[in-house]
Amino acid sequence: MPSNTPQYPETLQHMLDVFTRLFSDKGIKTPNQLALEAVILISDTFGGLQTYIPKSEGVRRHLRDIEIYRKAGKQKARDLALEYGLTEAQIYSIIKRGYNNSRQAGLP
Repeated sequence: MPSNTPQYPETLQHMLDVFTRLFSDKGIKTPNQLALEAVILISDTFGGLQTYIPKSEGVRRHLRDIEIYRKAGKQKARDLALEYGLTEAQIYSIIKRGYNNSRQAGLP
């Protein structure tokens, strides 16, 4: 029996399901429509490319490091270490990496 739901390539269908669940859990009134728009945007942006998406642990760590680098001028390394559960040496290493990355990108 044919389904009324259009079938997409497996990865796109999985992304649609994930976004629909996320938006539904967040209380979005039209989760299916928003999920479809998100998948289309991703397809428009990355379609045809073989793109590596890192595991969430690496992404979270990278975003944490960006946050630490941005706070570095306003908070002491010791306070940042306590806030993030890291050592001061780790904080200084993150700040150094952030500084080097921003210089390479030509950012202030």
